[in-house]
Amino acid sequence: MEESNPRASGMSWKTIATIVTVVAVGLLVYSSVTGGRHSVSPEQVAKNPDAFVGKPIKIEGKVVKESWSVGRNDNFDHRFQIVGQGGKTFDVHFHGAMPDPFAEDRQVIITGKLDKSRMITATRILVKCPSRYEDKKYDQHEMVNYKNKLRQNKVARRQH
Repeated sequence: MEESNPRASGMSWKTIATIVTVVAVGLLVYSSVTGGRHSVSPEQVAKNPDAFVGKPIKIEGKVVKESWSVGRNDNFDHRFQIVGQGGKTFDVHFHGAMPDPFAEDRQVIITGKLDKSRMITATRILVKCPSRYEDKKYDQHEMVNYKNKLRQNKVARRQH
């Protein structure tokens, strides 16, 4: 029997290892660039919304007071608005379980897609934590407001 010669194929083990390493590093860089995208402000999107339509977007803003509503027949259907520091607003639609700290007047980072009507269909919501130096009563107050909002939505659904 003839022994196979690894060099007969024209590639050494070092060449193969180098190619595999380059491909692996390239994939890591690609995934970090596409998945680790920095968030944009509503003002940045409002300047040129067509550049963002239909593309993945990560946008940061504050949930507008009294803008949050929950679907009548679907507790997972959420609609609200976010506003940037310059006052530009966007409507957001999210279908899913809201993060526990979600509340109106809180900073959020929305991941999703923008449509031509300036509605963001969110696939992920991240609530930015308030400063750790804020009074704990403030956090309890926010939770009471959140629970009251959920109760109001349940009562409204029962009445319809």
